[in-house]
Amino acid sequence: MNDVHGENVYEYSVSGNEITFVNRSGGELEIGNFITSGTGNSNTIATLTPGALTSGDATVLRYHEILTTAAAEGTAADATRAVLSLQSDDLVSMSITDGTNSYSVPSTSIDISSSTSVGSFVDAVNDALFGSTIVATMDTDGNLTLADATGGAISLESFSAASGNSASWSRPLVKAMR
Repeated sequence: MNDVHGENVYEYSVSGNEITFVNRSGGELEIGNFITSGTGNSNTIATLTPGALTSGDATVLRYHEILTTAAAEGTAADATRAVLSLQSDDLVSMSITDGTNSYSVPSTSIDISSSTSVGSFVDAVNDALFGSTIVATMDTDGNLTLADATGGAISLESFSAASGNSASWSRPLVKAMR
């Protein structure tokens, strides 16, 4: 499913004869062309059940049954957020991961008190994060905030500052899924 979607927001799990699909972004989950064909599949059914915190009735799709409408509503994910606090102006590089892929930010200069420099630095970080669901913002106090609206992982794999300065990394903040 993720191969035909712009972002990796879909998950599934299998338990016995049940398959559960989840859209982590809280968006629509559409099932089309549900067809069971071949010998012995006349007893195959699919049950669409709304999430625990949503309303609606379960809908059952049976063997070659044409259904005019069926819907299930999801619950939006809670965003993940982490902060990298830089000590001072520097030339920095870093590697960030979303738990699946790594994204490298090449050596980029930053004057943490200049909004122009901060804007250019954030652009470089977001360019490096292209293809992920992580978005960077930064204030003029040196705090680089990385956020993922899908609730995905955010980890700092490496950090380097030309002057040898360090930075502090806050643990990602994740609210419990509802």
